[in-house]
Amino acid sequence: PVQREQARRNAEAQLATLRSGSFVGVPDQDGALGTAMVGTWQEIGIPNWGAALQLPLAEWSEVIEDTGSFAVFRVLTRGEAPVSQALGFRIDLFAFPYLPAETGAVLLEGAYDEHTLTIVDESWRELVPELTQFRMGARAPAASPRGAE
Repeated sequence: PVQREQARRNAEAQLATLRSGSFVGVPDQDGALGTAMVGTWQEIGIPNWGAALQLPLAEWSEVIEDTGSFAVFRVLTRGEAPVSQALGFRIDLFAFPYLPAETGAVLLEGAYDEHTLTIVDESWRELVPELTQFRMGARAPAASPRGAE
């Protein structure tokens, strides 16, 4: 909890600095001030990807929490794709981890069997792997057999 709170405070402070325009640093050749990441939800993570869907280009996100870390980012480019899960972004990311990556992965893996997932917006169901839905009790309702009422 102590490391988590410190990481959150650091992310909030960084966001304030970025939004005020007082960040000191040299952007890379494509304009990234932090770490440039490119990819879909699989590479940049579902929380960041979901926020990027709504975020205007070049605007800094709110503080986003993912497994074991907080992040602030802005969308540098938004791709095009025939289906939503294939939509990719190039983001400018500042990450504030509070757990080592390995620890977060182990904790997440154990949580699948201990927690229940409720998919509130069915349009997001396609983003959750079937195995995860099964393990967390969120499988889509089975279709009734043909002709059954």
